[in-house]
Amino acid sequence: GHFHVGISIACAYNGVVQTGVVAAPFVNEVFHATKGGGAFLNTAPIRCTDTSTVDNAVITTGIPYDRSNAHNIAQRIERIIKRCRDLRRLGAASLDLCWIACGRLDGYFEEGLSPWDIAAGSLIAREAGAAIAHYDYDHPSQKRTQQYPGDLYADNLVAAAAPLLPDLMATLRSD
Repeated sequence: GHFHVGISIACAYNGVVQTGVVAAPFVNEVFHATKGGGAFLNTAPIRCTDTSTVDNAVITTGIPYDRSNAHNIAQRIERIIKRCRDLRRLGAASLDLCWIACGRLDGYFEEGLSPWDIAAGSLIAREAGAAIAHYDYDHPSQKRTQQYPGDLYADNLVAAAAPLLPDLMATLRSD
């Protein structure tokens, strides 16, 4: 009964994702993008929001399976909750990124991800005008993909409407 699930497929060349597709089969949505070609939901072009502050943002996150960094994760979530308009936890990184792309969400952060979780969705978000970054390591469990090239690097991912990214990154930093 939980319909926030996605099928995510990406094609990368030398670590740069060239095309990505994320299908949400239970709601008949297919997000797709080609590098330099824009982002689409089914056949309609999509754009992210222009939200510029965490105070006005709807943010989503995920909780990694490895809970050894729970203390730092909880502190980050607390910093966000104190400022954001709302915080959601939906459950599929690929779709969270696509929801940023189409303006349903403003920002996203999560650790413990793998390239297959983020490659297609990150391209779709970037092609829709979002920015992608990575917050600093604060626990050894976060270092999962640090040797992966370019777009396949998934550690401590942050995605947001481009004007929001600086404020979101500042809010995620340790006190």
